[in-house]
This record gives sequence, structure tokens and C-alpha cells, in this order.
Amino acid sequence: DMVRVRQTLPDNVSAYLAGGYLDGSSAPLVGAAGGRDDLSGWFAAAGMEVEASPGFRVGIGAHYADTDGDTAAPQSSDGKLVQGALYAVQD
Repeated sequence: DMVRVRQTLPDNVSAYLAGGYLDGSSAPLVGAAGGRDDLSGWFAAAGMEVEASPGFRVGIGAHYADTDGDTAAPQSSDGKLVQGALYAVQD
């Protein structure tokens, strides 16, 4: 006998996952050496919202981004972002 268990979120809960990748280039700054400036990075986000009572929702989310840039000149940049959110909504 086979038993199947379907796991889902409760009806009063919603969740999300998101992610993406950045890959691009741009013309260098005016007066800079020729070539292209390269840009790259990625991000990820996740969150959850709960309807605590009729018309009242509470949510939490977390986000992370990591970017890098290399210019035609011998320069580079590196950026990281860590962000969180906590909120409540009353209808």
C-alpha cells in the first residue's frame, strides 16, 4: 500500500521565493580608456505572510544582493546588500 502525503501551506499563510542574475556592460566614463565596463551580480529574496486574524496580516522578508563591476580602467567595485522587512497590515 502506498500512502501519499501532500504538504502545503495552511490557508492563512503565503510565501514567496525570488532570485535573479545581473549581467551587463556599459560605455566607460567620458575621458576613460576605451573598452566596456562589465557589471554582474545576483539577488535572492524570501518571505512569508500570515493572516493572524480576519483582516490582520503579519509578514517577514529577507533579501540579499551581491554585485561586482570592472571598468576599462584598472578599477573595480563590489557591493553587497542585506535587507530585512517586518510588517503588519490591518484591513
